[in-house]
Amino acid sequence: MRHTFQFLFNFYPVFTQLLFVFWAFNFQLLDGEELRSTLLNKTRD
Repeated sequence: MRHTFQFLFNFYPVFTQLLFVFWAFNFQLLDGEELRSTLLNKTRD
């Protein structure tokens, strides 16, 4: 069981990042430029 929790813990940041990207694609029509710069700033940090 511990191994499963370790696996989830390791992939949790990846999962949240994927959710953020999915959300960004859904809403990019509202303000594409702002979202693009936000994504660029996130990757730069």
